Amino acid sequence: MTGATAAITLRDEGADGPVTLIGAERESPYERPPLSKAYLRGDVPFDKALVRPRAFYAEHGIETTFGTRVTRIDPAARTVELEGQRSVPFDALLIATGGRNRRVSMPGGDLDGIYGLRTVQDADRIRQEIIVGRRVVVAGMGFIGSEVAASLRQKGLDVVAIDPGKTPLFRVLGETVGRTLADLHRVQGVRTIFEDRVAAFEGAGRVNCVVTKGGLRLDCDFVIVGIGIEPAVELLEGSGIQVDNGIATP
Repeated sequence: MTGATAAITLRDEGADGPVTLIGAERESPYERPPLSKAYLRGDVPFDKALVRPRAFYAEHGIETTFGTRVTRIDPAARTVELEGQRSVPFDALLIATGGRNRRVSMPGGDLDGIYGLRTVQDADRIRQEIIVGRRVVVAGMGFIGSEVAASLRQKGLDVVAIDPGKTPLFRVLGETVGRTLADLHRVQGVRTIFEDRVAAFEGAGRVNCVVTKGGLRLDCDFVIVGIGIEPAVELLEGSGIQVDNGIATP
């Protein structure tokens, strides 16, 4: 969204030189918040989340390279290297790679049926799992976990949500607001477990049980993991650009 908005703003403000927008996802740039809410529930089509319709970019002279990853940035040569050995020159470069979901490191984390939510493809995979009455465990009650738990409960699933904090969004909103959110979830039928965390996933090829550090065993049909993100800056290795939990800026 940042890259697309910047490219659009350049044209809106009268920039007349070449503008190239590169993205690893195949889709045109889109807003991510609907992925855990209206889009996940099937209430709105994906087109409603687009920053601009796909045709907009060509109509405004913005060259797009979607579905392609940047592999290296060379500030000295002023080039961006892409998969397939293609090189794109630049006079100015905006790096807007954002973040990626933190990886699941506990035993069983590679089983089928364990999902994160970051992209529209992730949302589509989760949507295929939505069947009334199925059991889902949501690990993490930050924004993504809380929103997904609410959406899946609205769709008639049996939802259990776990978080190591005292309440949902405890570190962001504090205990008072967090307890209000926890009460809202409980009223809607979400079972919440706080001050505990996932220790392992179990199953024969596909997850069917979540084991918590506190010793609980939670049977499930699938799992959503929302344990935060980390900066996506690996493409800057060897570039000389300073990285410190993200790109260091003055």
